[in-house]
Amino acid sequence: MDNSIRSLLTGAEKCTGCEKNPPLQQAYVLLRNIAETRPAVDAPEPFGVDLYVRCAEIAFRNGQVDMAKECLKMFFMKPPPHNQFLCRAYLCQAQLLAPQNANNPEQLEKAVVYLLKAISFAKETPSYHFLVYNASVLYWQFCRPFLKPMYRQYLARSLHQVVKALDDIDDHDYEWRAQLMIALIECHLDAGRVSDASHITAAAASFIKQYVPGLYKQVFGLMVRHQLVDSAKFNKEVKASPELSIYYKICKLKVSVEKCENKVYYSEIQSILNQMEVPHTPGSVHGRPVSRQDTKLGTHSRSPASSPTGVKEKDEELPQPIPSEKRPYLLLELARFCLELDFADLAESCIENTKTCIIKEPSFYLELEFLQCELMVRSLGDKQESYQKSVVEVRLQAIKRCEEAIMNAIRSGKPNVIQAGCVTQWNLCLPLLQANLRHHVRKPLILVAEALADIQSLLVQLRCQVHTELTKCEEDREQIQVAMDHLKKALELDDGNIYRERLEVALHRLELRSELYKQPDRPEDQAAMIIEQVNTSLIINTYKHITEHQYL
Repeated sequence: MDNSIRSLLTGAEKCTGCEKNPPLQQAYVLLRNIAETRPAVDAPEPFGVDLYVRCAEIAFRNGQVDMAKECLKMFFMKPPPHNQFLCRAYLCQAQLLAPQNANNPEQLEKAVVYLLKAISFAKETPSYHFLVYNASVLYWQFCRPFLKPMYRQYLARSLHQVVKALDDIDDHDYEWRAQLMIALIECHLDAGRVSDASHITAAAASFIKQYVPGLYKQVFGLMVRHQLVDSAKFNKEVKASPELSIYYKICKLKVSVEKCENKVYYSEIQSILNQMEVPHTPGSVHGRPVSRQDTKLGTHSRSPASSPTGVKEKDEELPQPIPSEKRPYLLLELARFCLELDFADLAESCIENTKTCIIKEPSFYLELEFLQCELMVRSLGDKQESYQKSVVEVRLQAIKRCEEAIMNAIRSGKPNVIQAGCVTQWNLCLPLLQANLRHHVRKPLILVAEALADIQSLLVQLRCQVHTELTKCEEDREQIQVAMDHLKKALELDDGNIYRERLEVALHRLELRSELYKQPDRPEDQAAMIIEQVNTSLIINTYKHITEHQYL
């Protein structure tokens, strides 16, 4: 009997992912029949009890949740043996209890209980230490919906225990441990526990500097932004590293922007460009004047006293050379910041200088392309938000170029690059989301929605907004059912219930509109249907009139 069930489960593993899995079903039936016909609960099993756990794991991977639950129930029916399968049973139970979205933190706590049981058990035996690592990976998978602002706080305590467990067994996947440490700092910050975050930061900085120096900038950025460590402690380090020196100045400027400090940011960035020896001609891009209007960020205009890039003051120290492999990433970071402040000329200087660097990573060029798409529009200065024919044409060219870059990013398979491209595209499309122009951005937004869904992006608010706008695009095309599908997706993505009321009203309105030959029961719905029919008729007539005289 034991061999028969094992053979079926081996066959079931090979069929994982198939619509039907007959070997799994047969193995489950045999296990259940034997359990039901057992004369006593404590009677010996005619097979190894590990088969219950193996069947549960395969059933879960095949989406057979009820089957997995029954297998674990049979496994725990009597005291299970203390071996790796007890640990695996706990992990499978944790996966079954894991929440599907961030709206249910109580369910997360239930899942974490079993995961921590598995970790606690596996830590005690060196031969089971691999299960601690497996548990950390599973934890990361089912807590992923909470890895966004306002929800990270629910992970702080459990993630702390996972990180500590990996430290206790001295797991050698240092990069994985470093990523979890960085996430733990962010979770404590989200929960408002700055002192805990500061304590973790000190340990994480030391660990990452020693084992994963490539990730140190992330920790350093958190230290500067949230003032987790006294600046005097890393001043010596900043002075010794040209890369950190530049990055520190960029981070400090970003903090000033967030605090709305009144600074001459243009001059500050020019000073950084001086230090990096980046040539720059201020004031224009491709011969066009650049707008630098004052905003809530502070005084952005160039100070008359500031010296142009390339000219060193008498008391200015000679810049230390930045390692050639680090230079393009600093320039990219600075270019992004310049575009945020609407300094198109400075951004172009960064981008042009980046092109002279030797870069081995193909995805870097895609990020650079996204910045160039945004620069096309930013270079228009004060005209970028206007609706003149030439301005709209430039914006459409940028959208088309960005669309091609996003498709290349999808082929590269880098989620962070795909996400960066989608954010850029959304920002480019925003001014065109009007009744007479949004038909131009329908296809680009469909690509954005699909790309973000494929990588299961945590930018849920952006995804919700994209589907909401696509609803309007499809409604304009009289594709009511497609529009309703987009609204339903938007409702699923509205974790914080920010747009729920408005989306539900819009969905109900479309449902009434889709039922052409059915009279609504409620008087208010009947009135809404009549109003909708009148509005639709007016919109169609107006749209036809506009398109007949439209320049595009």
